[in-house]
Amino acid sequence: MTFYGPVGPLSGKTTLTVVVWLLCWVALHLALRKREVEGRRVVTASLVLIGLGLGLVGTFPMFFQAFSPVK
Repeated sequence: MTFYGPVGPLSGKTTLTVVVWLLCWVALHLALRKREVEGRRVVTASLVLIGLGLGLVGTFPMFFQAFSPVK
């Protein structure tokens, strides 16, 4: 998936990611536009998802070695 030659396949990956993100944003807007949403539940769910994401990223050696005191 190369959309721009000098960038290579990264251009396709980032473009596809942004398109999927926008589609999800539109779907959530349409699903929740006429509902009252409790803020506390949204914040809690967001923090849990962020924690899970950081937990996953933290398992990659390139990430945790960057913070290691031993080089």
